[in-house]
Amino acid sequence: MKQASANITAETIARATWIAQKRIVAAIGLGDALRRDAERKTRQDKGLCPYCYYARGMRIGGAAMTFRACGLCQSEQTYGSTVTDALCLPCAKKERLCKHCGGDLDAQPRPLVRTLRKTKKESSHDPHDA
Repeated sequence: MKQASANITAETIARATWIAQKRIVAAIGLGDALRRDAERKTRQDKGLCPYCYYARGMRIGGAAMTFRACGLCQSEQTYGSTVTDALCLPCAKKERLCKHCGGDLDAQPRPLVRTLRKTKKESSHDPHDA
C-alpha cells in the first residue's frame, strides 16, 4: 500500500496543532477522572473498571449487530456494534470483574488463579508450572 504525501500548509499545521491540543486536554481530563473516581458507585454498579468507565467515549467499533458469549458462563450477549464486553453483567458482578475488559473491577492486582483445565500440551509449556 502506498499513501499520498501529506499536503502541509499553514492551515493544515494550524488544524493539526488544534487537534493535538484538544487531545492533550482530553488525556489530562481522563487522568483526573481516573484519579478522583468520583463516580465510583455508579461505575461499579455498571460493572466497569475505572479505565473502561471513564474512557468509554474513546471506543471505536463497526456498525454491525454483534453476538459474543460471556467469557465465564458462555451465555450469548447481543450488541449494537462491534464494541463488545468480555463478560455478562451478572458474571462480572459475581466475580467483581470489569464486564468490558475482564480485569479487576477496581483495577487492583489479584493473585493469578488457574481455573481452566490444561491439556498436556499446555502443561508442558506453561511457565507458571515451574
